[in-house]
Amino acid sequence: MFGHLGGIQVNIKSLLWKVWNNFEEYVSAMAMVMMVSVLFAQVFTRYVFQGSITWAEELSRFGFLWMMFLSSSLAAAHRNHIRVTAPLMILPKSLRIYVIVFADIIWVILNVIVTYHSITMVINAFKYAYLSPSLKLNMAFMFLVIPFSFALMTIRIIVGYWRQFTGREIGYDY
Repeated sequence: MFGHLGGIQVNIKSLLWKVWNNFEEYVSAMAMVMMVSVLFAQVFTRYVFQGSITWAEELSRFGFLWMMFLSSSLAAAHRNHIRVTAPLMILPKSLRIYVIVFADIIWVILNVIVTYHSITMVINAFKYAYLSPSLKLNMAFMFLVIPFSFALMTIRIIVGYWRQFTGREIGYDY
């Protein structure tokens, strides 16, 4: 236990573990709420006040991209990512796991490549500032979601296999 917070004992380790396990869900939900709220405000001002919020569309686009990339990591964490399963069904059940593991190894390699190249892109975006048209934000902050989400997705895939092989989680059921 760490201490008291308004009469409630706070266990920092369990709190951090909960945030880690649900990080993509929390951030994706916040991005979704922000995106819907901004778009609602845009539609409201356009139809009620016959004007528009100049930055609303851009901010909602940024929120959508963050939500989409982090939701991909969330899907990987729950092993619900898009996967072609029809060809697996013609294989004997004993071979299916090997095909899935092989495909996931290729997926992890692809994620590492994308992470590496997108880090280079983010570094260049910070070095040679490219500002968004209406918000005037450095686009490096927008591009940052790419290496972040692909690295997180890789970690989630590896942790999923670690949990499966240590008996902490049930694996694929194909």
